[in-house]
Amino acid sequence: MATRTLVPGGDADRGDQAIYDFLAEKERRSGSMRTVRAYSGMLYRFFGILGKPPDQVVATEIFSYAHGTGRRRSEVLNLQSGDLTQEEAAIYYSYRGKGGKHGKRELPQPALQAIQQAFDAFGKNLATTKPDESLWPSITDSGPGITSGTFYGNLRRYFKAAGLRPRGIHIFRHSAAKQRREASESVEQVSRFLEHSSLAVTTVYLRQLEGDRDTTWERVAESIGI
Repeated sequence: MATRTLVPGGDADRGDQAIYDFLAEKERRSGSMRTVRAYSGMLYRFFGILGKPPDQVVATEIFSYAHGTGRRRSEVLNLQSGDLTQEEAAIYYSYRGKGGKHGKRELPQPALQAIQQAFDAFGKNLATTKPDESLWPSITDSGPGITSGTFYGNLRRYFKAAGLRPRGIHIFRHSAAKQRREASESVEQVSRFLEHSSLAVTTVYLRQLEGDRDTTWERVAESIGI
């Protein structure tokens, strides 16, 4: 087993990047800058709630981690310190996925920063935690970490403050998949990232997120004189 020596990370602009990422789907769908600006204002209020009670800080760091890794709810909330290993310059996380499948992936730097921010909120050191300790500390200072109830309570409050309808943590998986596709990843690459059972599942998944473009309406309108 490789020795874990985790290097803390930080980024003063990470909140702005999170807002930008969150807006990507709305921008693509609406095509309206007015709509994008309206949602931008909502999301700045959304993220403006950060940083007061530690459990609320942890909840928002979970958002960042979920977006960076594209993992499902249980795969995110059940993460423990012992699931992280460092191999040369890269840090990997292990998880138990859908159907009990075990996986291991490189941890994106923003996701590591999210974990570090969660520990910083409680004055804890990530490198000295016990292997069975949650990576999402709780205000009760217990090993299991933040509860699903606390997390979803915070999530609902953030969406309400932003003027958005309540959504689950899966929205960050959607956003991660869509942005990877927009970053020129192939359907096959996105499918591996999401660990879908087939390319057909990923194709349907992406189509639901992106919508179907109408590329012939102008010719149809011209043919009927409108």
